[in-house]
Amino acid sequence: MKLLVAHCGAFLNHDHLITETAKSSIGGALGCLYYYLHNHKAKQMLEENLANLSQYYGKNHDKIALILVYLGNFYRVQGDCEKAKSLLEQSLLIYKTNHNDIRSAKALGYLGAVYTDLGDYQKAKILLEESRLIYEKYPTNPIGHAWILTYLGNTYMVLGDYQKAKALLEQSLMIYKQQSENYVGVSWVLGYLGTVYKLLGDYSKAKKLLEQSLTITKKYFSDDHIFVAANLSSLASVYTEEGNYQKAKTLLTKSLAVYEKNYGKNHIQTARVLKMLGEAYCGEGEDMEAAEDLINTSLLVFQKYPESYKSLESLADLYKKKAMQAMAEGDAKQAQNFKLQSIHYLKDALIVIKDYFSENSPHAKKIQLKLDKLTKQTEE
Repeated sequence: MKLLVAHCGAFLNHDHLITETAKSSIGGALGCLYYYLHNHKAKQMLEENLANLSQYYGKNHDKIALILVYLGNFYRVQGDCEKAKSLLEQSLLIYKTNHNDIRSAKALGYLGAVYTDLGDYQKAKILLEESRLIYEKYPTNPIGHAWILTYLGNTYMVLGDYQKAKALLEQSLMIYKQQSENYVGVSWVLGYLGTVYKLLGDYSKAKKLLEQSLTITKKYFSDDHIFVAANLSSLASVYTEEGNYQKAKTLLTKSLAVYEKNYGKNHIQTARVLKMLGEAYCGEGEDMEAAEDLINTSLLVFQKYPESYKSLESLADLYKKKAMQAMAEGDAKQAQNFKLQSIHYLKDALIVIKDYFSENSPHAKKIQLKLDKLTKQTEE
């Protein structure tokens, strides 16, 4: 891909030999390549050439739609979901007007991912399933099929249907592995699949898959790349579950530095790592103030996202642990106050869950069970 970037750059350096239309087309292609390489120049190149190509082709050409797809997903990754949604909807409208089914599948997939981020999971599933049907209709693009299965699997994982997520991700992994065992898509799916196994309680399998994912990812990307950071944080979450808090903290500290460098401190991805780091501190139990500060910071970022319930649940777990510590120190009154605070956070988490998930969702059942147990303990 870097070789293609060099070729495009060479053409643009001899722009006196090519037409303005060709120059804009090559510039648009270069912007797409920068997008895949996560180069900071992607946004500028895509926006500049979107304006130029619109002058030559009008606003309803497939070339315009393609740039809108990449620009839309760029904004999604940066955390601006509303801007992403607008751009991707424009792209989808162009493709559907031009009856370009196979291209519309990618726009549908990214748009579905945006709706997943926004917490509109029913809309996300409709879009992702529509995309999957198109890829299945045109079997000449197996990578596209694997790609959409991964996004669909992630959505089911977010919804708490881990068996469905596992089935979709394993299907995706099989397709990617037909290209190569070390294909970059393989590392991407392994990351999601490892997380599913962690959520299913199989920490050994989760760790094995996540370590495989990290090994492949490092073949393609440097240690300060967000893909490596994502692998580190996923692996750290397994170590936290296993009680290896020091190892988890080490990995999460590395991951956090990369996310803050690339996305800043107020990005949803940064918030996810902050929450995990707070959970590791909480599990260790030696610096509960640091744990609470980290989780509260994540909650501030999550306010407009459904994931805020996870931070609230983590705070409830933290106060439950503080109650146990207070009891161990013989301070029953303080322990009771901490339990009441934990109950408060669980109730807030349930409110968020009911806004985004069904009342019978696994998340609601899990929080309600914690709430019932803690309420009973408090009344005894």
